[in-house]
Amino acid sequence: MKISTISKDKVYKTTENRFKSLNMCESRGCNKCPSFGPHGQKIKYRCANHKLDTDVNLIHKLCEFEGCGKYPIFGPFGKKTKYRCGIHKLETDIDLTKKLCEFKGCERYPYFGPVGQKKKYRCGIHKLDSDIDLAKKTCEFEGCNKNPSFGPSGQKTRYRCAKHKLVTDIDLAKKLCEFEGCNLGPSFGPSGQKITYRCGIHKLVTDINLAKKLCEFEGCKKCASFGPSGQKTKYRCATHKLFTDICLGNKLCEFEGCKNNSVFGPSGQKIKYRCTTHKLDTDINLIYKKKILDNKEYISDDDDVEELLDDSEEIPNDVINISE
Repeated sequence: MKISTISKDKVYKTTENRFKSLNMCESRGCNKCPSFGPHGQKIKYRCANHKLDTDVNLIHKLCEFEGCGKYPIFGPFGKKTKYRCGIHKLETDIDLTKKLCEFKGCERYPYFGPVGQKKKYRCGIHKLDSDIDLAKKTCEFEGCNKNPSFGPSGQKTRYRCAKHKLVTDIDLAKKLCEFEGCNLGPSFGPSGQKITYRCGIHKLVTDINLAKKLCEFEGCKKCASFGPSGQKTKYRCATHKLFTDICLGNKLCEFEGCKNNSVFGPSGQKIKYRCTTHKLDTDINLIYKKKILDNKEYISDDDDVEELLDDSEEIPNDVINISE
């Protein structure tokens, strides 16, 4: 009786045909289902591990833009079918892979939800009063729902808010001075640039204050404090201010229609409410109060400090009598 012998090649071809009939990857020894194949075809030949560089995923639909091999994630609002990728999306398309705000007809993405949950339900416009921002980390202090901005120096992770920060914590939400070991925020940098590098202590001689707007006068490097009445934008410094300009850095008098800066206010407070013209009889000059109190040790015994503070007129610099 003859025993038939089967060559190894014939066995492999038989096995390969069996894999094809079972819809398996054409790579020898791979039992995974194929998902990839040449672009423009419907037959899948290879799995994700053995795909070629030119292969595309034939299971997932591709962007409808001709020749684009990316997967679509954008489509019309109200539909579930994705048609276009991020490059070829239309202006009216939205990301269909993300959940939308539960408010009917809202096309915004939700970031807010109930305290203690991770699921976001509503956007910033339709959030409830009890909702918190679930997209951001909250302060580690128990019961605090504020976003943390403070943490240990030298780290990037924020742990605590301004209320619950530690004495050693620094504000990690803001950029720090480039000087090693300095925890102050930078405000100064080279003229003509917008990026701040150094703080007021470690600024260079050529640095200017980039955190504040400069005077519009050509060549002037002073900060602008003056501008037209009724506006908030400052254009000029004290040297180059116009006759009609007022100081916008100071609070104006609360009297309706008054454009003078407020100087006077109630005793014991720091907020200035009224100017020299509209001050009350009980008001004191709060601008010069600190100056007088700081120099109290130099005032002679004959001078009455309270009388100086209650003086309604503007107190000149030479009002402090230095005792001999």
